[in-house]
Amino acid sequence: MTESRLEAVRNDLMARGVELERVTIIRRPEDAASGSPGTLRLVLAERDHPRLQPRTETTGVQYRLLLGSFQDNRSAEELARRLQEVGFRPVLETITLEGKIWHRVLLEGFQERRDAELMRDLVRPYLDQAPLILRTPRP
Repeated sequence: MTESRLEAVRNDLMARGVELERVTIIRRPEDAASGSPGTLRLVLAERDHPRLQPRTETTGVQYRLLLGSFQDNRSAEELARRLQEVGFRPVLETITLEGKIWHRVLLEGFQERRDAELMRDLVRPYLDQAPLILRTPRP
């Protein structure tokens, strides 16, 4: 990630009222070998921003973010691992649709859609495509 992109992400998050504890660029040996500028790591000051934490009140619905869905379990585990490295708490879920097994990577527990939207915007730079917001009945 270039310095200008790093600054743009930081400014965007701050404009949304998100406090960052620190921002770092992690360079691994394989980054240097490939010419990649490295991986951005944002550490959010969650304790100061309860909107970034899933709420625990009980209502009839919850919102979840579908970050990826794979037929190969290893791909789902790899995405979850990468997201954990930058501070997210993904959940893995296995479902069967039309006779096929899918391994999903999710962020869950959002009581309000706006909270899911905020988290969607925060996690988006780490994904190949935009996450889907799922509205589901609370278990």
